[in-house]
Amino acid sequence: MKKLLLLILTFSYISNARNSIPRRTYISCSNPGSHQDVAKTPILTNTSNQNIGQSTKIFWQSSDNDSGFVYGPLAKGASKSALGQPGNGYTCQAYY
Repeated sequence: MKKLLLLILTFSYISNARNSIPRRTYISCSNPGSHQDVAKTPILTNTSNQNIGQSTKIFWQSSDNDSGFVYGPLAKGASKSALGQPGNGYTCQAYY
């Protein structure tokens, strides 16, 4: 009986842990190519099939090791500019 209870509790823990792993939804992040000597201004565009809510953090990371986040809302197809450290030559990715 104890082994059965232990097995059930273990399975329940594993099942709950699997469901709590955050999943990332990637959206577009682009370098506008403009002069960015004061601050990096990556453009985040919602390319997902759903609107991003107001309290959702949208994270971005650049190839020169800069990163940050902005809050939604961001409608499908809409864009938002973020701010980072100065830098011109970079690529980036974004997700929420």
